[in-house]
Amino acid sequence: EKMALALLPSGGGNARKKLQRLEYQRRLNRWTRRYGSLQALQSTFGEGPPWGDLSPQQTRALYHTLLPRSLLALSEMGLMKPEELAPLAYEARIAAKEYARSRCVLTGRAATLLFDQYRSLRDRGQFLSPGSSSSM
Repeated sequence: EKMALALLPSGGGNARKKLQRLEYQRRLNRWTRRYGSLQALQSTFGEGPPWGDLSPQQTRALYHTLLPRSLLALSEMGLMKPEELAPLAYEARIAAKEYARSRCVLTGRAATLLFDQYRSLRDRGQFLSPGSSSSM
């Protein structure tokens, strides 16, 4: 990117900005394909068996490991300014949580679901709709 910017004429401000936007979008797309969704994380790190392969403690450790990794990738690629990072950080957190939960043993998933339902009932006075989580 720096080399391409250096090749632009000094008066090419609009071209320079356009190239920067294109490079930004390219890096953003690359990050999203790797870390931006449950499917991306499954593709990057693999899927566990349907019954799960991690204990609740291992699942929590995986979740905490994924967060810095995905956010560090944004920083390492020079991808984001702080105001641009916040929405993607939120998406990364949701994807990391979904991925970690998908790897947890069934009993851990059931306990999490029951706790989410309890928390929703306590805080909102209603149960969660299928597929949602009060912690997301």
